[in-house]
Amino acid sequence: MKRSITRRTLMVLAAFSAATASPLAAQTAASDGRDTLDKEAWLQDISQFRREVIERDAAFSEEARSKALRRLDALESRLPSLSDAEIAAEMARSAALAENAHTRLDPLRNRGVWRRYPIRLWKFSDGWRVIAARPDHAALLGAKVIAVGDVPVNEAEAALTPLFAGNKGWSAYMASYSLTAAEALFATGLAGSDRMVIEVITSTGPRTVSLTAEPSERRGRPEENWWYLAAGDARLSGWVHAAHIAPLVLQNHQLGYAHADCAGSVSYIRLNRTADQPGRPSLQAWGEALLDRLKQAPPDRLIVDLRFNTGGDLSKALPFIAGLIDSDPGRRGALTVLINGQTFSAGITQAAWLRQYSTATFVGEPVGDDMTFWAEGDNVVLARSGLTARYSTGGHHYLATPQPPPSMHERLFFTLQAPDLGPDKIIAWSWDDFAAGRDATLEAVAPGLSCGPLA
Repeated sequence: MKRSITRRTLMVLAAFSAATASPLAAQTAASDGRDTLDKEAWLQDISQFRREVIERDAAFSEEARSKALRRLDALESRLPSLSDAEIAAEMARSAALAENAHTRLDPLRNRGVWRRYPIRLWKFSDGWRVIAARPDHAALLGAKVIAVGDVPVNEAEAALTPLFAGNKGWSAYMASYSLTAAEALFATGLAGSDRMVIEVITSTGPRTVSLTAEPSERRGRPEENWWYLAAGDARLSGWVHAAHIAPLVLQNHQLGYAHADCAGSVSYIRLNRTADQPGRPSLQAWGEALLDRLKQAPPDRLIVDLRFNTGGDLSKALPFIAGLIDSDPGRRGALTVLINGQTFSAGITQAAWLRQYSTATFVGEPVGDDMTFWAEGDNVVLARSGLTARYSTGGHHYLATPQPPPSMHERLFFTLQAPDLGPDKIIAWSWDDFAAGRDATLEAVAPGLSCGPLA
């Protein structure tokens, strides 16, 4: 049954913007992934990590926190025998003991420190594929990855999983980074310090390929691996891509929020990031203008695509989401929501809000986290290595059960009582569909849908 949205709930959203912490400014990494830090420098970083992440983070149970602290104590005693990569990986494993995907040491997605190889991978329903490559490795585009070194790729993925907490969907997403990261592979014994060997099947048959790690990009901003699924993103340069025809979800995907008018009186709305985008109207202004258009000319159907919404500031999107629910198609139940394993953090909040307050149909794959998780907090840049960690301080509880876990009672940041967020219809993305430019999820919702440009 559709639940009404209370005035109090909407009014409190403004307070969440002020409560959401902004990340610390990025600092230049002292290491390029090689052994450049001495023991004293690592001792300083481990001490900072212990104090500002492990001891501060609210996601840890007392048992898990004690285990993480003991792990760091043991790490300090082993420093002389470990490489920089092995030390950072052990710190990452310590953070992952919180079993909370927002709590992490992240040398890959958040800001670049660890080096990566000149290919990018994606896990489709039928296996890992090369989705992008540097031009001199273009022959690998579309290749199916069979093994990393002499380890089957699924076993290699499992060996990397302890570096980052998360459910099945989010772990696969993080593996799309670490499977092409020199330090991650070295620290787990899957490759040497500078080179990786992969076995692939290309259009011409099986191949064994040796790749050399590229220098660290030293980014000061996050990078989403899903950007590499299609060309045309100004944030990426020097890459060639496997996709020749981009489906609607990947067209102009640098737009964090976009809308298209489609044939058959269908409106398609894509929210890739819950944040204002420089050079464009704010998410609030864009949303208000779109809601006004939908009011003036109500479509017969409304599709909200949250499949690559990895988060942001939840308060910026929820008033817009509430407006969609209150729109003509929202009130008539003509609303469909698309989700997958990259629907994460504030993206999950939007999905849960739609589940609780509307009769929308959900299609796609399970979202990238549980319905009770810890977020908020802040980034911590470790002073000597430049590695970025994140701690979590605010509880999110979206289950239909009214009470959050006891550990969250005093630190509950946001709560909903949404039913199960699992898709009403599960549709996975296969390599064949992707290679042909087909979006099986959208096709299941609106076969043959033809849309105008995204804006």
